[in-house]
Amino acid sequence: MRHLVWLLFPLGYQASCVTVTCLSIPCRYESCLLNPIRTNKLTIDSLVWYLNPVYDPEKKDFSGTVLYKHKASSSPDFAGRVRFLGDLQTDCSLQLSELRASENGSYGLRLVASSPRNKQEERKWMTEISVNVMDSPPAPQIQAPELRESTPAKVVCSVDYHCPDYPITLTWIGLEHRTPESTMRTGSGRTENTLTFTPTWQDHGTNVTCRLSSPAGTPSSESSLVLDVKYAPKLVQLKATPGPTIREGDRLVLTCTTQGSNPPVSTYTWYKDTQWLNQGQELEFEAKGDEHSGSYFCEADNEITRVRSPVLRIDVQYAPKDARVELLSASPIQEGTTVVLSCSCRAHPPVSNYTWYRNGQQLPAQTQQELRLNEIRPDGSGSYHCQPQNRVGMSESPAIPVDVQYPPKEVRIVLENPQ
Repeated sequence: MRHLVWLLFPLGYQASCVTVTCLSIPCRYESCLLNPIRTNKLTIDSLVWYLNPVYDPEKKDFSGTVLYKHKASSSPDFAGRVRFLGDLQTDCSLQLSELRASENGSYGLRLVASSPRNKQEERKWMTEISVNVMDSPPAPQIQAPELRESTPAKVVCSVDYHCPDYPITLTWIGLEHRTPESTMRTGSGRTENTLTFTPTWQDHGTNVTCRLSSPAGTPSSESSLVLDVKYAPKLVQLKATPGPTIREGDRLVLTCTTQGSNPPVSTYTWYKDTQWLNQGQELEFEAKGDEHSGSYFCEADNEITRVRSPVLRIDVQYAPKDARVELLSASPIQEGTTVVLSCSCRAHPPVSNYTWYRNGQQLPAQTQQELRLNEIRPDGSGSYHCQPQNRVGMSESPAIPVDVQYPPKEVRIVLENPQ
């Protein structure tokens, strides 16, 4: 019967430790029977841990500094410093203490096993890992997922080291104001601290540090990470230059601003009275009366979402235009009747004063929109026009004729050719 043995170390595991501290190497093995009907387990005949094992082709076996050998003594250099943590069933873990810089290198596990039914059917395996003994502790490694505002996240700080006789600690610094949850975990040759929190957009750019400390609490090494929190555009505002109230003919620049956006805003979109206008961070035009007065807002869009600004009312003011005089009385105009003329125009702000003229001469005390001529006399006939005015300016209407009709007056008889 053929058997397989799998020697298992944590994926990508490389052990690290500091001089005069200890090192725990997690290890386990599993047997696999190719014939699923038989369930006989393998018998471990030999289990040896080597430092820097070398294969000897003549002996067809490995040699090196013996760290641990089942039912045998370790190398004198490691006497009293090696402890086998396994059980000769599935666990082959090893712990070493008071490591020295010279004990860098490859640590190999040699297993020799046989079938309990057939001792002649012997199998051998060798698996090695790299051990780095340093004068100072390694910097912790920080792993962070993509961070999004309002989405719970876990940031992991870890170091490939764990030894019960020399327990290090990993501490997070930099988010204390957020009162995050921090969880320490050790085992499998690894120490890690997981930071769980819900980031806000204000956390973007925050520097967080993971600090490694000795059992006495002395800081030994640390690593830092600048948080990259993805968030929607914030505090989107519409700014008008020179201001939201402007005179016709002046240049108006509308700018869509944000206090922050990560990633940056990709598209700015403009609307007037809910109708789409254009795209771009700025909207610039020469202000024209009623055409440009209205309610404006912009939308800032990044890959997270689209955010709308508050509405800003743009007020384009202009002098009276399209002024004209209209006769409101019946025609033809009879002497002694009341004649009413009205001055109309478009203006913003509204007209504050009207000036009336007859035959080019200003009519005193006539400042209302309507000119009322009571009991009009024949000398009231003439050409009338108005001049409306607001705080922006004034305009002048075309003149209209007023013709007052009246019966014959001052009738007399004239004698011609008297005899």
